[in-house]
Amino acid sequence: MITREELKEIGFKELSHFAIGNPLNYNFSRGRFLSISCIGTPNEMMVIGQKDDDASNEVTDLVVLHNWDYDNFLKIDKVKSIIKILR
Repeated sequence: MITREELKEIGFKELSHFAIGNPLNYNFSRGRFLSISCIGTPNEMMVIGQKDDDASNEVTDLVVLHNWDYDNFLKIDKVKSIIKILR
């Protein structure tokens, strides 16, 4: 099972505002980001998203990469591999 501390060690950041699921985000270039929410619970989920390029910073697309219901708890090696591929 992954922890918030492990994610922060590899570059995930807290959001500056409240969000359901208390997610951590890892930002890539061109508005892309990984978001992991409900860490350590049976609601755990990881998505890749795209933010709009304008000043509104609106999320325009999300794709689920990991869902506890299908994949069980997330492992740090999976997260590191996805980051390596997307950099």
